[in-house]
Amino acid sequence: MKSHKINQFFGRYAAFLLRWRWAAIALFAVILIVSFIGMSKMVQQTSFDDYFIEGDPMLVKTNEFKENFGNDYFIGILTECDNHFTKESLTLMRELGEELLDSLSYGDKITSLVDLEFMLGSEDGMEIVQIVPDEIPETGSPEMEQIRSLAYSTSPMLRANSSQKTAKTLGFW
Repeated sequence: MKSHKINQFFGRYAAFLLRWRWAAIALFAVILIVSFIGMSKMVQQTSFDDYFIEGDPMLVKTNEFKENFGNDYFIGILTECDNHFTKESLTLMRELGEELLDSLSYGDKITSLVDLEFMLGSEDGMEIVQIVPDEIPETGSPEMEQIRSLAYSTSPMLRANSSQKTAKTLGFW
């Protein structure tokens, strides 16, 4: 019995739509246009800030980081030692970079002293080389001095500070 009543309802509905088809099409078009107009006014926020209460320590630290660095899309690590241009320091820096790249889920690039590229002019044109080669030279060798001179030649700030033994800022950036 219920299926008979349902079939009668849909039969009357179909007859009504066929009789008033132009009005139904116009109503559908008006609803569609209003929907498109409303869609342009819809705003979607995807910030994680909305999930925290104002004054939350996480938000405070994030905003402080953004004030200092402009955004929160990178991590800066400051390493501190007397001389970054030793085999041990450069090896440790490379291992730290690889570990960070492996452990950070959205990390896609590490920029550090051991990953810097340098453009050199040669007889054939320009050549792009790594400042620190895959096999790190021994401390005090001429190759290590060449690495130091290339690193200091990339940044005027580093050149100015090189005489003051402030190589502490050469870590990751």
